[in-house]
Amino acid sequence: MFRLPPSAVLPLVLALLVGCPDSPPPPPGTSSTGTMRLLIATPTAAPGDISRVTVTVSGPDMASRSADLVLTDGTWGGLVGEIPAGADRTFLAQAFTSSDTPRYEGRAENVDVLAHTTGLVSITLQEAHPAPALHQRGPGGGLPGGQSRLRGHRRHPLPHRHRA
Repeated sequence: MFRLPPSAVLPLVLALLVGCPDSPPPPPGTSSTGTMRLLIATPTAAPGDISRVTVTVSGPDMASRSADLVLTDGTWGGLVGEIPAGADRTFLAQAFTSSDTPRYEGRAENVDVLAHTTGLVSITLQEAHPAPALHQRGPGGGLPGGQSRLRGHRRHPLPHRHRA
């Protein structure tokens, strides 16, 4: 019996999901839309830190639309359908805390949506508003990594004695 190595299973499953349309193509003259399967990674989020994830799809020739994703087995994801087929689509994912504050975000740009097919978009979220870097001044007022000029004067701890 032939066995696939575990590392080959995931690419095959993803190829099947992306390559198989959900239904046969509609008759000519109907709308040309596609569906995208979204997988959202939140590697820096603490468990329970995120209460919902929303994805907004936009493009130069379409009206923006948003959809909420669901959490399944530790990964946010879902299907967004009825996206007008075309090039240059942007997917903006935002993760919100329980107080409805945007905490993490990420985007995929220049995505092509093909009519009557299901594509895959994977986005890794980062902190939406990272804390500013601390810039402490060192001796002499210089910033870390910069140059400073210091001048020193050394005093002997004992008073000078003059020889007589």
